[in-house]
Amino acid sequence: MAVTGAVLAVLGTAACGGSLAGASNPGESPSTTAVQHPWDGLTGEAREKALVEAARKEGPLSVYSGYNDEKSMAEAFTKKYGIQVEVYNANSESVLQRVMQEKAASKPQNDVLVNPSPDMQVAQSEGVLGVYSSPYRDAMSPKGKGERWTGVRRLAFVAGWNTKGAPTSSIPGDYSGFADPTWKGRISLELNDVDWYATVSQYYLDQGKSQDEVDAMFHSIASNAKVVKGHTVQGDLMAAGQFDVALSLYSQTVERLLGKGAPVSYGADEGHVVSPVVVRYDAGGVMASTDNPAGATLYLDFELSQPGFDVDKELGALPPVPQPGEPLAKATTVELDVPAFVKDRTALAKKYEQLLRAGTKAG
Repeated sequence: MAVTGAVLAVLGTAACGGSLAGASNPGESPSTTAVQHPWDGLTGEAREKALVEAARKEGPLSVYSGYNDEKSMAEAFTKKYGIQVEVYNANSESVLQRVMQEKAASKPQNDVLVNPSPDMQVAQSEGVLGVYSSPYRDAMSPKGKGERWTGVRRLAFVAGWNTKGAPTSSIPGDYSGFADPTWKGRISLELNDVDWYATVSQYYLDQGKSQDEVDAMFHSIASNAKVVKGHTVQGDLMAAGQFDVALSLYSQTVERLLGKGAPVSYGADEGHVVSPVVVRYDAGGVMASTDNPAGATLYLDFELSQPGFDVDKELGALPPVPQPGEPLAKATTVELDVPAFVKDRTALAKKYEQLLRAGTKAG
């Protein structure tokens, strides 16, 4: 989910005088002194060997995650290393709330936290995340990591379409084309995609459009749109012909529909991907309170290395680092600016909500 109630609640607490663990705003984190470990500075097999040896002495690992398929990742990790992993899996709001509640009770229970990057930015500012140093982290895109979190997979927002209602040749090359009145009632926006909206808006500002021009473009797009809650529902309705184009589906949602034989596309095979593709990361972090620093570090290393990439590929997800030959390799992509987004999130959510009033409810 793009906008989480838990995140807004945390930010609201801070605005009312609540503690953010010494941080002056959600983009900052308190200073944390890194503990030196035997695996620090090691790479390759030497690092993995040191981590495995220490992690097996520590025992089972606890992972809290808002990623639906985290258990598959944990099972692959256990199969490789023989270290048991207990996964608490829920929506991102519930995961963040549980972490905050355990922190307030001074009874943190997990070793690793995995959640959408905006939620991880808030967790960072709350001081619950520790230091994760790794060559794998070093290889990440600058916008794919924060001071205390690291992207573990990419979510790519793409425009997907029903090829029976909208042949690929009719699809605009970028989002501005969907402002045209010919798309009235034929496109869809997702109720909570504030992060997508913020990133596409910034893309057009960077291309030289004025704020008024961007606002006018999105108002026209929203006037043409049917509004849907949930990407899975949005994809299913598009495949069923309720509308022709869904403007911000996850690429993996379209891939799964293709796997079921649905008449859908996002232009990857035809070299006609609508620009820009917005990338947001699911991110992982080691808990500052963990008693299993080796196991937690090994788990994130696993997610950020080829074995983790293989699990993602099996699930139809995109690994955190772009791979040769992947469907979006030639697409124009822009990454969510997480600190800026979290800082302005409440205002952006209100603006997007008002924008959607110009659309109609689907179904």
